[in-house]
Amino acid sequence: MLLIASTLSTTFLTLVFFASGALKLGTIDATRSALTALRAPRFLQNRPTAVVVPYAELALAIALACTPSPLFTAVSAVAVAVTALFLLLAARSAGRADAVFCNCFGSLSAQPIGRATVIRNAILLAFALITLIVARAGVV
Repeated sequence: MLLIASTLSTTFLTLVFFASGALKLGTIDATRSALTALRAPRFLQNRPTAVVVPYAELALAIALACTPSPLFTAVSAVAVAVTALFLLLAARSAGRADAVFCNCFGSLSAQPIGRATVIRNAILLAFALITLIVARAGVV
């Protein structure tokens, strides 16, 4: 049962991070605008960060899919940290009066951040936590 939960949660996270990273490729200006609109820490609101974000998401997807067992717990912890950050930024932005666009999935992210974005990110965090818990249990 744990192996099935781990496989499903890891596969889901891998696909989401892959899609998110791939769909952000070539959208540097939109990603930079999103970092500013999301009120990410000021040191992250720049072009180099906007260039790195999609590649970091793609790297995390690959790591989730390919990392051997001894290192998988660390990769899972990174996935928890990233999804928790995404949830925090979305939750903080959802309550604002001005419309905030996240560029979460590149040009497919046409709607401003709202309750659905927060719920989606909470679900992603839950999957990441399941992956980490199972990895720590040594099932993976």
